[in-house]
Amino acid sequence: MRLLDKFERGGPERVDPSAGRAAEIHAKFEQLQAATNGERVYLRQHGTRIAHTLALVERVAERGEAIELGSYLHMAWLLEKVLGYREVHCAGFGPPGTSVTKSLCWDKEDTYTKEVDLFDVEGDAFPYPDGSVDLVLACELIEHLRNDPLRMLREIHRVLRMGGVLVLTTPNCSSLTSLANILYQVSNPYVYSQYPPPGSAVAGHVREYVPAEMRLLLQHAGLDVTEEFTLPVGDSQREHFAIRSMLATWGLPLGMRGELYFAAARKGGRPPAVGYPRSLFET
Repeated sequence: MRLLDKFERGGPERVDPSAGRAAEIHAKFEQLQAATNGERVYLRQHGTRIAHTLALVERVAERGEAIELGSYLHMAWLLEKVLGYREVHCAGFGPPGTSVTKSLCWDKEDTYTKEVDLFDVEGDAFPYPDGSVDLVLACELIEHLRNDPLRMLREIHRVLRMGGVLVLTTPNCSSLTSLANILYQVSNPYVYSQYPPPGSAVAGHVREYVPAEMRLLLQHAGLDVTEEFTLPVGDSQREHFAIRSMLATWGLPLGMRGELYFAAARKGGRPPAVGYPRSLFET
């Protein structure tokens, strides 16, 4: 309970996550054309999350220059084509100082092509100047990091302009599904706990976080959380009605129980803290 002693214990959601242009962004997202079956699965599974992420971006960030970490190009394309960002830098994992060219097809005829900068967010300096961007996206990324997620957040703080915003999404390890998994003894609480395919270059989920842990990491990196909420996946809220009833009976928090966690964190005048929070890192 150490973390929950330091932070609020999960009250009601702070925003209406359906507000803004999520429906419009989702409709635009559906114009993307999948070249492979894997891409078709990705577009089908992630459209709603991406739409709500960019609706959050529109509410909290200035249009200008952005970085998308772990980019598959979909969000970069929407940032430019729908939200009007003048420049989006795309980043992926690979040897620092190198890049690859990737493309998306949309509207059956047009192609969106970007150079993707390669580096390791946990070990390399980002190849962007101090205070150079208005927005950084780190979506479904931090749960894959094995060694030093705070290193990534400190680099994000460095490259953001004063007042710039990080928008981060990650699975919520205190969701109703996570609680159901352990109470019914069917799985561990991770939303996605499968090992990656043999030989896969993609790392599985190393750690999934609860909202209080994410707030602690962001604050330690010098970033002030200005907005956060969770969203359910599918019919999880209805399917786990018994879990909700049990929480209510015991007087436990009902808010922040969706499977997807969203946060916006702004760079102010506070520098990153020295060292590492002991509740998350062995020191």
